[in-house]
This record gives sequence, C-alpha cells and structure tokens, in this order.
Amino acid sequence: MLKKIKFSILLVFLALFVENNQIIATEIDLQIKQTIPVIDLNDYKYGDEASKSKFIQEVADALHEYGFFALENSDVDTNILNDSFDSAKTFFNQDHAYKLLYQNKYPNRGYKSFNLNNALKKPDLQEYYHVGRNVNDEMLVQLNFSPINPNVWPDSPLDFQTNLSALYDEFDRSGQYVLEACSIAMGENADFLSKMTAYSDSILRFIHYLDVPSDLYENLTWKAPHKDPNLITFIYGITSAGLEIQRPDESWLKVEYIPGQVIVSGSNMLENLSNGLFKSTPHRVMTYRNQSRYAIPFFYHVRRELDISPREKAIERTGGKALYPSMTAEEALEGHHWFGEKAQ
Repeated sequence: MLKKIKFSILLVFLALFVENNQIIATEIDLQIKQTIPVIDLNDYKYGDEASKSKFIQEVADALHEYGFFALENSDVDTNILNDSFDSAKTFFNQDHAYKLLYQNKYPNRGYKSFNLNNALKKPDLQEYYHVGRNVNDEMLVQLNFSPINPNVWPDSPLDFQTNLSALYDEFDRSGQYVLEACSIAMGENADFLSKMTAYSDSILRFIHYLDVPSDLYENLTWKAPHKDPNLITFIYGITSAGLEIQRPDESWLKVEYIPGQVIVSGSNMLENLSNGLFKSTPHRVMTYRNQSRYAIPFFYHVRRELDISPREKAIERTGGKALYPSMTAEEALEGHHWFGEKAQ
C-alpha cells in the first residue's frame, strides 16, 4: 500500500483584492504528497521488532512494485553534507579550463564536463565529480579483493578532498541499514549485501545540472532515460524537482521534490541477485527552464570478482525458477561505461 506524506510549503501569491490602493499578499498552505512509497528509517533504527519487520516489508514492497522509495530521517550528518556542498559549488564555479585538468585521469574518478557536441548520444545537460573509496591497494591485495582506482583531487578549493572524503564515508555508513533490510527480505543474513559491497568500488557522484538554454530546452534532458548498472543507489542532496520513473505501462511518474528525503532505487545487480524480486526501474531527470539543480547519488557496487547470480532463496520467493543469468559483477559491467577506459 502506497504510503504518502504531506509536506507544507508556504507560497506567496497576489490576492484578487486591493486594500488602501495596495495589492495584498496572502500566504496559503499547499499540501504536496510524495508519489512513491515513503519509508521511515527510524522504524528500523529505533523501533521494536514489529517496527523493524514493518520497515523491511515496506522496503521489499516498494522495490518490487516501484523500484524506488523515499527514505525519511536519514541519519547523514547535515554539517558534512553542507560543507561538501560549499566545496563542490566552489569547484563547479571555477573556470572550465581549470576543471578540465581533473578529467579523464582514471575511469569514474574526478571531473566530467558537459559535451554539447557529443555525436554518440543525445547529451545530458550536467557536469559532475566522481569520488571513490579511499583505500590502500596493498590491503586489497592482502584481502584478495579487486583493486580500485585512486581518487583525483583538485588543488582548489583546499577543503574539497577533506569534505568530499568525509561525505563518501558518511553515505557508505548510512546506507548499511537499507542494505540489511534488503538482505533480510531476500532471505539472506543481514550482513549479506554489506559484505558484498565492503571494499568495493562504490562511487559518489556530485552532479550539477546546468541551466537550460532557451533555444535548446526541447532537445535536452538533465539525464536521459536509463537504468543504473550497480547494486542500489541513494540520491542525497536533491535541490529541486526533475526526477521521473517509468511505470509498467511506460508512462512517466514525477517524483516530488521534498527537502530532507533521500531517494533510493534498486539497480541492475540487485534485480539479478534477487531474481526480479526487486526491480531496476528506468528513470530520467527532466529539465526546468531558468534554473540549475544539484543531486548527489551514491552508487553501491559489488566487488567485481563476486558472483551476482540469482540467490537460491530469492528464486524460491519468485516462482522457483532462475529468471536471470549467472555472472560476476565484472561480467555484468563489461561494455558499460562503469567498466570502460574512460568515464562517459
């Protein structure tokens, strides 16, 4: 059952009456309801066993029916988030030539610019910065885990590396609750997905969606329709509307912008592991005239050497037959830009 919340916004409008020869501005209260399931993290963190079971079931139902849900009461430190916003905005506001110094040094690391003349695909009007896990390669070798690329850090602003590294760690920590819930809903131990993503190449992408040129408005999107290739995605720090998800009838459902909510979506690897119990849903970000937008997705990835074939208990819960292929995470990413020579 779709759970909805009300969010109050005070809007000022011009009333249709005049007093003392002046137009009177009146405040009205509009109720905005979220269009996707809304789930409260506090039920899992602080609730009794019944509340925790309710949270797990709501996560499972939402990811099965929609592939998305809105998470309330995320425990991400707002000071770390705000400091990172300041650093990222300062970086994005610098000269384009300077920002290009930090592009294409390693796959899925550093800056990625907007290319209006991309002949391979319809361009998305955005620029972003990729941050990966800070980890010692020698430790990965000792653990027999796949190596990951080093981060690329700009010289300016000076606090960029400190703030974005802290934000990465904060996102990685906070998302563990939902990973546990998904694991349990699949019939696995609570730490199943946490173990698969430990020391993995999970990625933070700080996105700046650019102002839309009036003459190009009809031909561009902030992000074209797509599915995410990773395990599960958390979208933090959203500053305005734009996100839409595709429904089974191929119509598009607008996800409302409600400050403080974190949008969570199942991705391709989770759909494969769960044998379709959880869905990876096509989604897009539509442009709005005369405004920019920010969002910070955190893409949980499975370590590349691990098997993401449908799990036995998930198969039992989805009809008793494996509906998805047997493969490793590395095989799933082959040919995709996450695994390519350069970030696309």
